[in-house]
Amino acid sequence: MYQARLRRSNTNVAQACHNKIAPEPAFHPCQPLDIVEARQSESHKIDRELSKLGARYMSITGKLRADVEKIGASIEGVGAHRAIALRLIDDSKVWAYPIVGIPTAEVLNDIADKARRSDQLGVPVLVYDHIGIRETWSAHLKWLDEQIRAVRTIKVSEAGWSFAAWEAES
Repeated sequence: MYQARLRRSNTNVAQACHNKIAPEPAFHPCQPLDIVEARQSESHKIDRELSKLGARYMSITGKLRADVEKIGASIEGVGAHRAIALRLIDDSKVWAYPIVGIPTAEVLNDIADKARRSDQLGVPVLVYDHIGIRETWSAHLKWLDEQIRAVRTIKVSEAGWSFAAWEAES
């Protein structure tokens, strides 16, 4: 079958040259199928990765909600840039930014910029899941949190305790 298609393709090119018309591109029976399959495969991989990211994000926000409600605080809503408005017991408002992945100084800077552009009062809080983060990186994050006061970082598993302590500091 492949050879018959190839012969037809070569015949079409020869006829086009003889008739002085633009030749049709040579037929490559595997190329279109491979390209389509490759693109579909890439698309499925991207869809799976996005699903995983979405699931991880929902897990972090679910844990945040549960921890916040344990201390009597509440979630008021979601604002710009996926910021979550939290109302603490002392009636202060905190904007939490849950992220998927390992927080970096660049992420802290990005959150500080987003909070500034959104005119959010108070210090924004980056909320992350520490599971899978190496101890040396956790130590670095703790150091960043102490050095960079424009954004605070909180592990999602410690969110309730951290926000309760934050209320006591106010």
